[in-house]
Amino acid sequence: MTPTFIWRAIAILVAAPFSMRAAPPSVVEWARTIDVDAKMAEPNERVCFESMESSGSVGHSVINCVVRAAGGARTAWWLRQRKKSDQNEGDDPRRWPLFLIVVDRSADNVASFYQFAAAPFDSNAKEVPLEVPCFNCHANGPRALRASKLWGETPRSEILDAINLEIAADSAITPATSVQNRARFFGNEPARMTPLRLKACSNCHDGKNRAILRFAQRDTIAFMAGLGPAHSGGTAFMPPGGMSSQDRQALLDWLDGTW
Repeated sequence: MTPTFIWRAIAILVAAPFSMRAAPPSVVEWARTIDVDAKMAEPNERVCFESMESSGSVGHSVINCVVRAAGGARTAWWLRQRKKSDQNEGDDPRRWPLFLIVVDRSADNVASFYQFAAAPFDSNAKEVPLEVPCFNCHANGPRALRASKLWGETPRSEILDAINLEIAADSAITPATSVQNRARFFGNEPARMTPLRLKACSNCHDGKNRAILRFAQRDTIAFMAGLGPAHSGGTAFMPPGGMSSQDRQALLDWLDGTW
């Protein structure tokens, strides 16, 4: 037996325990291990609210129920959602359409977006194509929850506050599905990816502290800047400290496609 053969055999034996280790579960596999509906059924684990921003196809108020789960470097943000007027879906959030954002800090803070069939969630939950391009509203992964009022039998405003503090503390997050969304929903429309360079916004949304804002997100940008649907005006949440009249006009021009 030659020395070379012996060293190769030793190398194989040493490497074997590592090569035989199971690969880490995929995001969806990991998510399926979370009993999200148990959390949805527990008022101390969820926060349900009427959204200030989200609306149905004809302006119906939308009710959101959100829960959070963490495991290792991953954090899952679950959302069940229904139109307030849609009584067919009932008051049990476990029967509502289910959406998921997973932030993976082991992969450069990548956010992945998923949707599952509106059914009780378990290990066999069926993933379905996204109905809407999440990237349009979620440039930076999870967003602060803005409630017009809390909903449900036991409102838990402190849960909402805790979630918003955690989201605010996150650094820039890259939406992993932005390319898929762009291809599927926008086709060949490069203008949709035009970045917002206004200093009042890009001082934070610089790709380091927060993700860069783009024209695809103009409705969300208008809402956050207090410009509202069709620039009708409203409460301004961003930028911190407000903006000058010159910046406001520059943003209006940009939102109208003038750049």
